[in-house]
Amino acid sequence: MRFSSEKEYLAKSFSIVARAIPSKSSGPLSRTMIRMILLGNSLNISATDIDTTIETNIEVSGIKDGTSVIPARLFVDIFKSMPEGKVTVTVEDELGVIEGGRARFETPTYPVEAYPPITPLEGEELSLPANEFSSAVSQVTKAASNDEIRPVLTGVYVTNHNDRLRLVATDSYRLSIRDVAESKSFSEANSVLVPARALEEVKVINDSLGSNIDTIYVRLTEGNASFRIGETTLTTQLINDKFPRYEQLIPKDYLQEITVKKSSLIEAFKRMRLLVKDTMSSVRLLADDGMVELSVVTPEIGNAKEQIDASVTGESTQLSFNPNYFIEGVEAAEGDEVLIRIAGKGQPTLIHSTQNEDYKYLLMPVRV
Repeated sequence: MRFSSEKEYLAKSFSIVARAIPSKSSGPLSRTMIRMILLGNSLNISATDIDTTIETNIEVSGIKDGTSVIPARLFVDIFKSMPEGKVTVTVEDELGVIEGGRARFETPTYPVEAYPPITPLEGEELSLPANEFSSAVSQVTKAASNDEIRPVLTGVYVTNHNDRLRLVATDSYRLSIRDVAESKSFSEANSVLVPARALEEVKVINDSLGSNIDTIYVRLTEGNASFRIGETTLTTQLINDKFPRYEQLIPKDYLQEITVKKSSLIEAFKRMRLLVKDTMSSVRLLADDGMVELSVVTPEIGNAKEQIDASVTGESTQLSFNPNYFIEGVEAAEGDEVLIRIAGKGQPTLIHSTQNEDYKYLLMPVRV
């Protein structure tokens, strides 16, 4: 096979596909490969780690059709390093040649049969507004766990709530909920558990393509889901587990409500965090008489205190929070102000924007 294209275009396209490959590849050789299929001026490139596959179609100047399998990281690094301008790629007899300007690379390739077969998903596609879905993913995935010991907590629960698509994630310390777009075609019976890492990659792909993309198309089958963003498709295996009954975790009654400027609260929490040196330390929050007081005491390091103007109603309550978790929840809320609803000690605190409740963040206080 032989084709040519601009260096930046190749570097960007191959980098997106290579994101399917773990940064520390181990196991099957296929987890280190990119497959290229050239037909005319259309080049299909794909990579997989078995659980997740990313493939895209790009336009190139095709010279000779063919199929080849290349070392992913090496080719991506070569494309990025090439001089600006046209780059020509030739693969024959399991030898890859990359030429651009005065630079020339030769590197062995893999047998075509070494790449695992990929079967595209079939069935009805659900269309979602690209930017809103991408924003929702960034709000929710922060609450998913990275602990593979409990796979169910590493996923995002995708379901239907009041005819809207809902994303939910939890690591057992906090819970994020985001209602996206009207989606009557996606019923609660179709609810699935999608790996958070896969959804984060969907966001990366969408963001990299910029304003050119208006819609993300989702297709679900038994055990798999695919997300089509322009000419790029990410397919992932679903998590085969039952998501916790999260609705019962949301308090029905609250002792206190605090309306506060978002930026002031975040900045104050970040200052208090300077004295929090381990996961056992926390920041205390006390709200009363039109203000929120944050404080932290860390033995052998020091103590700090700061007051912020706020609108406060209800009983005076004092709670302590993990500052990192608290900041992430407030940062994800839209608008200039947030509403903090405190149910009491031992109960999760609810945080959301004062504009709407499309995004809700529940955080358990720290026991002190």
